[in-house]
Amino acid sequence: MRKYMEEKLIGQNELEKMTNYINNEYPQLFTNNENEFSYKGFDSKEDEQRFDDAVRFVYKKLCELLGDDYEIINDTGYGMPEQDNEQDLNQSL
Repeated sequence: MRKYMEEKLIGQNELEKMTNYINNEYPQLFTNNENEFSYKGFDSKEDEQRFDDAVRFVYKKLCELLGDDYEIINDTGYGMPEQDNEQDLNQSL
């Protein structure tokens, strides 16, 4: 019997932690009020790197877990090294 794709995600605590981090941090990159909507960016290069690493981790982990059944696309502009290779995958996971 084939596992449902969602079952592959059960128990992936680090993946859940990273997706929650991304979901919490992303809105903070913008000023969004009744007078303005604009991109603020990150407070520091370290914060940007932390976010980039989290996106990379989530992308790689989803490819590992679901890549045989789904096409995983990262079009965020974050988390993608210039040349993606097996070594990057192993280092990210």
